[in-house]
Amino acid sequence: MLFSSIVFVGVAGYISFWNWIHNLANPFVEWAFISIGLIITINWWYWTMRIVRKQLDHQIEVISVLVNIADEIKIVKTDVKDLNKTVDNNK
Repeated sequence: MLFSSIVFVGVAGYISFWNWIHNLANPFVEWAFISIGLIITINWWYWTMRIVRKQLDHQIEVISVLVNIADEIKIVKTDVKDLNKTVDNNK
């Protein structure tokens, strides 16, 4: 979240000062702004994708645990039904 706000502020600043940057006699400054912006954006993109992948892996893990719990509940449910049948038959 912090990186996305930094990128947003950087892009907004770049757009705001575009004329000032573009009118400078030294084109190095313009390319420096563009290069730094690209580096930040690319790093932010990879960071975001890594976080999304971690979240998806975590969700897959949670779902597999919940499926295992549901399967175990089904087994316990059938065992309790069978136990009730044997108790009713023994009466």
